[in-house]
Amino acid sequence: MRQGYAVYLPRLKVLKHLRRQVLRLEPMFPRYLFFRQGRADQSIAPVRSTHGVASIVAFGGNPAILSEQSLEQIRIFERRQNAADMLELSALSPGRAVVITRGPLAGLHGLVAMVSSQRVIVLMSLLGQETRVMLNHSELRLAA
Repeated sequence: MRQGYAVYLPRLKVLKHLRRQVLRLEPMFPRYLFFRQGRADQSIAPVRSTHGVASIVAFGGNPAILSEQSLEQIRIFERRQNAADMLELSALSPGRAVVITRGPLAGLHGLVAMVSSQRVIVLMSLLGQETRVMLNHSELRLAA
């Protein structure tokens, strides 16, 4: 921040299914960020009136303080997640039950057999026999 505070907004790589799969960075904790005074004697009062700040998380009137160890664990998780590739981020993996969400097979269930960055092969029981169907990631969701 321009006011001399150290700020940290942890962001994670996530896989979004729009018309195609897209990797994006999104805040780990939407609407929250961490900040620390630049100097030990620096007041946090100006933060309260900073544009976009709704409030400071507090307990019993005292600002919440996160230990350096907890903050480091968040950083480690953030680095690992952001190093993952598209297949590692996908919830679709072999053996998972899925439901087709679009197209002529919408509403039918199947089991994921194989996953690539472009397609998913789903095993389905169609007309009394096991059939492999190739679909886009965006046409599937995990079964409940």
